[in-house]
Amino acid sequence: MTRTASRLGAAAISLVVLVLAACAPQEIYQPAVTLTLLPVDNRSAVPSPPVDPMPAVVWPLTGLDATAAAAADVQRQAIAVKIDNSTGQQAVPQEGLQYADIVFEEYMATGGWTRFVAVFQSNYPDVVGNTRSMRPMDPYIFGSFYGTLVFSGAAAQTLREALALTDQIYVAEDLLNCRPAFYQKSGKHRPYSTYIHLEEAAKCGTAKGASPAPPQFDYAYPDGLATAIVAGTPVATIDLKFSHTQDQHWNWDAASGKWLRFQGSTSHVQQTGGQLSATNIIVLRASVRYKISQDPETMLAGTVGGTGYVAAGGKYLEIRWSKADRRDTFHLTTLDGQPVYLQPGNTWVELLPSSGSRESQVLSFDATVITTGK
Repeated sequence: MTRTASRLGAAAISLVVLVLAACAPQEIYQPAVTLTLLPVDNRSAVPSPPVDPMPAVVWPLTGLDATAAAAADVQRQAIAVKIDNSTGQQAVPQEGLQYADIVFEEYMATGGWTRFVAVFQSNYPDVVGNTRSMRPMDPYIFGSFYGTLVFSGAAAQTLREALALTDQIYVAEDLLNCRPAFYQKSGKHRPYSTYIHLEEAAKCGTAKGASPAPPQFDYAYPDGLATAIVAGTPVATIDLKFSHTQDQHWNWDAASGKWLRFQGSTSHVQQTGGQLSATNIIVLRASVRYKISQDPETMLAGTVGGTGYVAAGGKYLEIRWSKADRRDTFHLTTLDGQPVYLQPGNTWVELLPSSGSRESQVLSFDATVITTGK
Protein backbone atom coordinates (compact mmCIF):
# COMPACT_ATOMS: atom_id res chain seq x y z
CA MET A 1 0.00 0.00 0.00
CA THR A 2 1.31 3.39 -0.85
CA ARG A 3 1.93 6.09 1.87
CA THR A 4 -0.79 8.23 0.24
CA ALA A 5 -3.40 5.48 0.59
CA SER A 6 -2.50 4.92 4.22
CA ARG A 7 -2.98 8.57 4.94
CA LEU A 8 -6.37 8.56 3.22
CA GLY A 9 -7.47 5.53 5.25
CA ALA A 10 -6.40 7.11 8.51
CA ALA A 11 -8.22 10.30 7.69
CA ALA A 12 -11.40 8.36 6.93
CA ILE A 13 -11.25 6.54 10.28
CA SER A 14 -10.71 9.82 12.10
CA LEU A 15 -13.77 11.32 10.43
CA VAL A 16 -15.93 8.38 11.45
CA VAL A 17 -14.77 8.71 15.08
CA LEU A 18 -15.59 12.43 15.10
CA VAL A 19 -19.05 11.83 13.65
CA LEU A 20 -19.80 9.12 16.20
CA ALA A 21 -18.61 11.38 19.02
CA ALA A 22 -20.86 14.19 17.81
CA CYS A 23 -23.84 11.86 17.81
CA ALA A 24 -23.26 10.54 21.38
CA PRO A 25 -25.93 11.66 24.00
CA GLN A 26 -24.95 14.37 26.59
CA GLU A 27 -25.24 13.68 30.38
CA ILE A 28 -27.77 16.03 32.11
CA TYR A 29 -27.53 16.94 35.84
CA GLN A 30 -30.88 17.74 37.63
CA PRO A 31 -30.91 20.36 40.44
CA ALA A 32 -31.09 18.98 43.98
CA VAL A 33 -34.36 20.87 44.82
CA THR A 34 -37.29 21.53 42.53
CA LEU A 35 -39.87 24.32 43.01
CA THR A 36 -43.46 24.00 41.89
CA LEU A 37 -45.24 27.32 41.45
CA LEU A 38 -48.96 27.31 42.24
CA PRO A 39 -51.37 29.29 40.13
CA VAL A 40 -52.06 32.70 41.64
CA ASP A 41 -55.73 31.84 42.24
CA ASN A 42 -54.75 29.01 44.64
CA ARG A 43 -52.58 31.10 46.99
CA SER A 44 -53.91 31.88 50.51
CA ALA A 45 -54.49 35.55 51.38
CA VAL A 46 -52.41 37.10 54.18
CA PRO A 47 -54.70 37.22 57.28
CA SER A 48 -55.82 40.66 58.47
CA PRO A 49 -54.65 41.81 61.91
CA PRO A 50 -57.33 41.56 64.65
CA VAL A 51 -59.57 44.58 65.10
CA ASP A 52 -58.67 46.63 68.18
CA PRO A 53 -61.84 46.51 70.33
CA MET A 54 -60.96 49.77 72.10
CA PRO A 55 -62.65 52.77 70.48
CA ALA A 56 -60.38 55.44 69.05
CA VAL A 57 -61.80 57.96 71.55
CA VAL A 58 -63.36 57.14 74.92
CA TRP A 59 -64.98 59.16 77.70
CA PRO A 60 -62.31 59.48 80.39
CA LEU A 61 -64.52 58.61 83.38
CA THR A 62 -66.48 55.70 81.89
CA GLY A 63 -64.29 54.23 79.14
CA LEU A 64 -67.32 54.22 76.80
CA ASP A 65 -67.09 55.02 73.09
CA ALA A 66 -66.83 58.78 72.48
CA THR A 67 -65.91 58.79 68.78
CA ALA A 68 -69.21 60.52 67.90
CA ALA A 69 -68.80 63.20 70.59
CA ALA A 70 -67.41 66.68 70.08
CA ALA A 71 -63.73 66.89 71.01
CA ALA A 72 -64.47 69.82 73.33
CA ASP A 73 -66.97 67.72 75.29
CA VAL A 74 -64.54 64.81 75.70
CA GLN A 75 -61.93 67.23 77.06
CA ARG A 76 -64.19 69.15 79.44
CA GLN A 77 -63.80 69.24 83.20
CA ALA A 78 -65.41 66.97 85.75
CA ILE A 79 -68.00 68.56 88.04
CA ALA A 80 -68.57 66.92 91.45
CA VAL A 81 -71.75 67.77 93.37
CA LYS A 82 -72.42 66.97 97.03
CA ILE A 83 -75.86 65.32 97.20
CA ASP A 84 -77.82 64.34 100.29
CA ASN A 85 -79.19 60.84 100.84
CA SER A 86 -81.20 61.25 104.04
CA THR A 87 -83.82 58.62 103.32
CA GLY A 88 -87.21 59.40 104.80
CA GLN A 89 -86.45 63.14 104.58
CA GLN A 90 -87.08 65.58 101.73
CA ALA A 91 -83.65 64.66 100.38
CA VAL A 92 -85.09 61.86 98.27
CA PRO A 93 -85.81 61.40 95.48
CA GLN A 94 -82.76 63.18 94.12
CA GLU A 95 -82.52 64.71 90.67
CA GLY A 96 -79.86 64.12 88.00
CA LEU A 97 -77.91 61.48 89.89
CA GLN A 98 -78.52 58.89 87.18
CA TYR A 99 -76.33 60.90 84.77
CA ALA A 100 -73.19 60.77 86.92
CA ASP A 101 -70.17 58.89 85.56
CA ILE A 102 -68.81 58.04 89.02
CA VAL A 103 -70.60 58.28 92.38
CA PHE A 104 -68.86 58.02 95.76
CA GLU A 105 -71.06 57.14 98.72
CA GLU A 106 -69.68 58.25 102.09
CA TYR A 107 -70.72 57.69 105.68
CA MET A 108 -71.99 60.69 107.61
CA ALA A 109 -72.47 60.66 111.39
CA THR A 110 -75.67 62.72 111.60
CA GLY A 111 -78.48 60.19 111.75
CA GLY A 112 -76.18 57.56 110.22
CA TRP A 113 -77.08 58.85 106.77
CA THR A 114 -74.87 58.76 103.70
CA ARG A 115 -74.06 61.47 101.16
CA PHE A 116 -72.82 61.32 97.60
CA VAL A 117 -69.99 62.93 95.71
CA ALA A 118 -71.51 62.61 92.23
CA VAL A 119 -69.09 63.28 89.37
CA PHE A 120 -70.41 64.43 85.97
CA GLN A 121 -68.34 64.65 82.79
CA SER A 122 -69.77 62.71 79.84
CA ASN A 123 -73.23 64.15 80.52
CA TYR A 124 -74.13 67.51 82.04
CA PRO A 125 -77.81 67.31 83.11
CA ASP A 126 -79.73 70.58 83.40
CA VAL A 127 -80.42 70.23 87.13
CA VAL A 128 -78.74 68.31 89.96
CA GLY A 129 -79.85 68.17 93.56
CA ASN A 130 -80.43 68.44 96.33
CA THR A 131 -77.06 69.94 97.15
CA ARG A 132 -75.60 69.78 100.64
CA SER A 133 -72.47 70.70 102.58
CA MET A 134 -68.90 69.61 102.04
CA ARG A 135 -67.28 67.14 104.45
CA PRO A 136 -63.56 66.89 105.39
CA MET A 137 -62.83 63.96 103.02
CA ASP A 138 -64.43 65.49 99.92
CA PRO A 139 -61.33 67.34 98.64
CA TYR A 140 -59.42 64.05 98.99
CA ILE A 141 -62.07 62.06 97.12
CA PHE A 142 -62.22 64.55 94.26
CA GLY A 143 -58.64 65.84 94.19
CA SER A 144 -57.54 63.49 91.39
CA PHE A 145 -60.21 64.81 88.99
CA TYR A 146 -58.72 68.35 88.71
CA GLY A 147 -62.22 69.78 88.21
CA THR A 148 -64.76 71.72 90.27
CA LEU A 149 -66.32 70.61 93.56
CA VAL A 150 -69.82 72.03 94.12
CA PHE A 151 -71.49 72.27 97.55
CA SER A 152 -73.89 74.49 99.48
CA GLY A 153 -72.09 74.94 102.80
CA ALA A 154 -69.48 73.55 105.19
CA ALA A 155 -68.41 73.66 108.82
CA ALA A 156 -66.11 76.63 109.44
CA GLN A 157 -62.97 74.57 110.05
CA THR A 158 -63.72 72.24 107.15
CA LEU A 159 -64.09 75.23 104.84
CA ARG A 160 -60.88 76.88 106.08
CA GLU A 161 -58.85 73.73 105.54
CA ALA A 162 -60.40 73.16 102.12
CA LEU A 163 -59.71 76.72 100.97
CA ALA A 164 -56.11 76.33 102.11
CA LEU A 165 -55.76 73.81 99.27
CA THR A 166 -55.26 76.61 96.78
CA ASP A 167 -54.90 74.30 93.76
CA GLN A 168 -58.46 73.02 94.14
CA ILE A 169 -61.54 74.71 92.66
CA TYR A 170 -64.83 75.17 94.52
CA VAL A 171 -68.24 76.52 93.62
CA ALA A 172 -70.25 77.05 96.78
CA GLU A 173 -73.48 78.79 97.67
CA ASP A 174 -72.04 80.30 100.87
CA LEU A 175 -68.92 81.54 99.04
CA LEU A 176 -71.14 83.55 96.68
CA ASN A 177 -68.67 82.85 93.87
CA CYS A 178 -71.15 81.48 91.33
CA ARG A 179 -74.64 82.75 92.09
CA PRO A 180 -76.26 81.71 88.75
CA ALA A 181 -75.50 78.08 89.53
CA PHE A 182 -77.75 77.84 92.62
CA TYR A 183 -81.51 78.08 93.02
CA GLN A 184 -84.16 77.08 95.55
CA LYS A 185 -86.60 74.42 94.37
CA SER A 186 -90.25 75.11 95.10
CA GLY A 187 -92.04 72.59 97.30
CA LYS A 188 -88.84 71.84 99.25
CA HIS A 189 -87.65 73.24 102.56
CA ARG A 190 -84.12 74.08 103.58
CA PRO A 191 -81.68 72.42 103.81
CA TYR A 192 -83.13 70.17 101.09
CA SER A 193 -84.19 72.86 98.63
CA THR A 194 -80.85 73.92 97.10
CA TYR A 195 -80.34 72.68 93.54
CA ILE A 196 -77.68 73.26 90.88
CA HIS A 197 -77.74 74.38 87.26
CA LEU A 198 -74.79 72.23 86.23
CA GLU A 199 -73.90 74.17 83.07
CA GLU A 200 -73.62 77.39 85.10
CA ALA A 201 -71.39 75.65 87.64
CA ALA A 202 -69.25 74.39 84.77
CA LYS A 203 -68.85 77.93 83.41
CA CYS A 204 -67.64 79.14 86.79
CA GLY A 205 -65.23 76.22 87.11
CA THR A 206 -63.81 76.86 83.65
CA ALA A 207 -63.31 80.56 84.50
CA LYS A 208 -61.39 79.51 87.62
CA GLY A 209 -59.03 77.32 85.58
CA ALA A 210 -60.45 73.79 85.88
CA SER A 211 -58.55 71.18 83.84
CA PRO A 212 -59.86 68.41 81.56
CA ALA A 213 -60.84 65.30 83.49
CA PRO A 214 -58.13 62.59 83.54
CA PRO A 215 -59.09 58.87 83.60
CA GLN A 216 -59.56 57.42 87.08
CA PHE A 217 -59.76 53.68 86.38
CA ASP A 218 -58.61 51.12 83.80
CA TYR A 219 -61.18 49.50 81.50
CA ALA A 220 -61.28 46.16 79.68
CA TYR A 221 -61.74 45.85 75.90
CA PRO A 222 -63.71 43.80 75.07
CA ASP A 223 -65.71 44.34 78.24
CA GLY A 224 -66.03 40.60 78.87
CA LEU A 225 -62.37 40.68 79.96
CA ALA A 226 -63.15 42.83 83.01
CA THR A 227 -61.19 41.44 85.94
CA ALA A 228 -64.23 40.58 88.07
CA ILE A 229 -65.87 38.75 85.17
CA VAL A 230 -62.76 36.73 84.33
CA ALA A 231 -61.66 35.82 87.86
CA GLY A 232 -64.63 36.59 90.12
CA THR A 233 -67.30 34.62 91.97
CA PRO A 234 -70.95 34.79 90.81
CA VAL A 235 -73.18 36.95 93.02
CA ALA A 236 -76.76 38.18 92.75
CA THR A 237 -77.01 40.62 95.68
CA ILE A 238 -74.55 42.94 97.40
CA ASP A 239 -75.65 44.29 100.80
CA LEU A 240 -73.98 47.27 102.50
CA LYS A 241 -75.09 48.26 105.97
CA PHE A 242 -73.62 51.70 106.68
CA SER A 243 -75.51 52.34 109.91
CA HIS A 244 -78.73 51.70 111.78
CA THR A 245 -80.56 53.89 109.25
CA GLN A 246 -78.76 53.10 105.97
CA ASP A 247 -78.94 49.63 104.46
CA GLN A 248 -78.18 49.64 100.74
CA HIS A 249 -78.53 46.79 98.24
CA TRP A 250 -77.33 46.17 94.71
CA ASN A 251 -79.10 43.41 92.77
CA TRP A 252 -77.66 41.99 89.57
CA ASP A 253 -80.04 42.28 86.61
CA ALA A 254 -78.84 40.06 83.76
CA ALA A 255 -81.42 41.45 81.33
CA SER A 256 -79.97 44.96 81.47
CA GLY A 257 -76.41 43.93 82.37
CA LYS A 258 -76.56 46.36 85.30
CA TRP A 259 -76.57 46.42 89.08
CA LEU A 260 -79.88 47.90 90.32
CA ARG A 261 -79.81 49.97 93.52
CA PHE A 262 -82.19 49.59 96.47
CA GLN A 263 -82.38 51.44 99.78
CA GLY A 264 -83.81 49.04 102.30
CA SER A 265 -86.41 47.08 100.37
CA THR A 266 -87.31 50.03 98.11
CA SER A 267 -85.95 50.76 94.64
CA HIS A 268 -83.74 53.85 94.71
CA VAL A 269 -85.44 56.03 92.12
CA GLN A 270 -84.85 59.55 90.88
CA GLN A 271 -87.20 62.50 90.41
CA THR A 272 -87.97 61.21 86.92
CA GLY A 273 -88.92 57.79 88.30
CA GLY A 274 -85.96 55.82 86.90
CA GLN A 275 -84.13 53.39 89.18
CA LEU A 276 -80.44 54.02 89.77
CA SER A 277 -78.09 51.46 88.26
CA ALA A 278 -74.38 50.86 87.79
CA THR A 279 -72.05 48.88 85.55
CA ASN A 280 -69.36 48.55 88.22
CA ILE A 281 -69.53 48.50 92.02
CA ILE A 282 -66.34 49.16 93.98
CA VAL A 283 -66.35 48.71 97.76
CA LEU A 284 -63.39 50.31 99.56
CA ARG A 285 -62.89 49.67 103.28
CA ALA A 286 -61.37 52.69 105.03
CA SER A 287 -61.06 53.88 108.62
CA VAL A 288 -62.99 56.88 109.91
CA ARG A 289 -61.90 59.56 112.37
CA TYR A 290 -63.83 62.37 114.05
CA LYS A 291 -61.69 65.39 113.40
CA ILE A 292 -64.16 68.26 113.43
CA SER A 293 -67.15 68.25 115.79
CA GLN A 294 -69.37 65.32 114.80
CA ASP A 295 -68.24 65.25 111.16
CA PRO A 296 -66.53 61.92 110.37
CA GLU A 297 -63.63 61.91 107.94
CA THR A 298 -63.03 58.81 105.84
CA MET A 299 -59.24 58.40 105.68
CA LEU A 300 -58.20 58.02 102.05
CA ALA A 301 -54.94 59.79 101.16
CA GLY A 302 -51.81 57.90 102.14
CA THR A 303 -53.58 54.55 102.21
CA VAL A 304 -51.42 51.63 101.05
CA GLY A 305 -52.81 48.13 100.90
CA GLY A 306 -56.41 48.91 101.80
CA THR A 307 -58.89 46.08 101.28
CA GLY A 308 -61.93 46.09 99.05
CA TYR A 309 -64.05 44.38 96.42
CA VAL A 310 -65.03 45.01 92.81
CA ALA A 311 -68.18 43.71 91.10
CA ALA A 312 -69.10 43.61 87.42
CA GLY A 313 -71.12 41.33 85.17
CA GLY A 314 -72.77 39.48 88.07
CA LYS A 315 -69.47 38.55 89.73
CA TYR A 316 -67.28 39.96 92.51
CA LEU A 317 -63.61 39.78 93.44
CA GLU A 318 -61.56 40.78 96.46
CA ILE A 319 -59.00 43.50 95.70
CA ARG A 320 -56.51 45.86 97.29
CA TRP A 321 -56.46 49.63 96.86
CA SER A 322 -54.13 52.53 97.52
CA LYS A 323 -54.12 56.31 97.17
CA ALA A 324 -50.81 58.06 97.78
CA ASP A 325 -52.11 61.60 98.27
CA ARG A 326 -54.97 63.97 97.53
CA ARG A 327 -54.13 64.33 93.83
CA ASP A 328 -53.50 60.61 93.28
CA THR A 329 -56.16 58.33 91.78
CA PHE A 330 -57.46 55.20 93.49
CA HIS A 331 -55.19 52.34 92.41
CA LEU A 332 -56.93 48.96 92.31
CA THR A 333 -55.08 45.63 92.13
CA THR A 334 -55.88 41.96 92.57
CA LEU A 335 -54.52 40.19 95.66
CA ASP A 336 -51.48 39.10 93.63
CA GLY A 337 -50.76 42.65 92.48
CA GLN A 338 -52.23 42.67 88.96
CA PRO A 339 -54.16 45.77 87.79
CA VAL A 340 -57.95 45.64 87.97
CA TYR A 341 -59.88 46.39 84.77
CA LEU A 342 -63.49 47.56 84.95
CA GLN A 343 -66.25 47.20 82.38
CA PRO A 344 -66.76 50.39 80.40
CA GLY A 345 -69.70 52.20 81.98
CA ASN A 346 -70.66 54.11 85.11
CA THR A 347 -69.21 53.21 88.51
CA TRP A 348 -70.37 53.53 92.12
CA VAL A 349 -67.67 53.58 94.80
CA GLU A 350 -68.93 52.58 98.25
CA LEU A 351 -66.66 54.00 100.98
CA LEU A 352 -67.69 51.57 103.70
CA PRO A 353 -66.03 52.29 107.08
CA SER A 354 -63.79 49.57 108.44
CA SER A 355 -63.28 51.15 111.87
CA GLY A 356 -63.81 54.32 113.88
CA SER A 357 -67.36 55.14 112.77
CA ARG A 358 -69.08 54.50 116.15
CA GLU A 359 -71.61 52.36 114.30
CA SER A 360 -71.65 48.79 113.01
CA GLN A 361 -71.04 48.19 109.29
CA VAL A 362 -71.69 44.93 107.46
CA LEU A 363 -70.82 43.83 103.92
CA SER A 364 -72.55 40.74 102.51
CA PHE A 365 -72.60 38.92 99.19
CA ASP A 366 -75.71 36.80 98.61
CA ALA A 367 -76.53 37.14 102.34
CA THR A 368 -73.14 35.72 103.34
CA VAL A 369 -71.34 38.17 105.62
CA ILE A 370 -67.91 38.94 104.22
CA THR A 371 -66.65 41.60 106.60
CA THR A 372 -67.80 43.88 109.40
CA GLY A 373 -66.52 47.06 111.01
CA LYS A 374 -67.23 49.64 113.67
